[in-house]
Amino acid sequence: MIISKKSRRAPTARWYGRRAAPPASVTIRRSNPTDIRARSAKCRPRRRTRARIAGYREHQARFGFSKRLIIHRETGQAIGDAGLFHLPDGKRVELGFRFAQAYWGAGYAMEVGRAWLQWFDTHFPGEPLFADVHAEHVRSQRVLARLGFHPSHEEIIFGMPMRIYQRSAA
Repeated sequence: MIISKKSRRAPTARWYGRRAAPPASVTIRRSNPTDIRARSAKCRPRRRTRARIAGYREHQARFGFSKRLIIHRETGQAIGDAGLFHLPDGKRVELGFRFAQAYWGAGYAMEVGRAWLQWFDTHFPGEPLFADVHAEHVRSQRVLARLGFHPSHEEIIFGMPMRIYQRSAA
């Protein structure tokens, strides 16, 4: 992941064996079982968090990429996750990001999204990339548009109606 020379970011995280430069105030790393308490304190039962992290780790082992936990550098708190994951059809790869509401609108999604796009374009040149978003998540749709995605269609994913965005091969 390359960040412009104007940036004050320092390369501090490892991503798939390559040096990575995450956003200035967050660290991106693989999820592990010790993250369960932080992730599940307010948002979901621990067993669901364990299952989510196990799914991320299994996906990483199988495909070489997955979602990563985003840690706020100043507080050390988990503020969300982001990364690449297969859509349920197993054929399409999606970019996804999710943040605690207190961190919405702070630019984290754009910075993390750009980093993942660069990684994807390096490792999967010429491949399309997708994203799914709830219709009411207008801010996420704006982020996706700024990242070069365009609305493709709607479909039901995990029982929920979702808008599917697509980014053409770079």
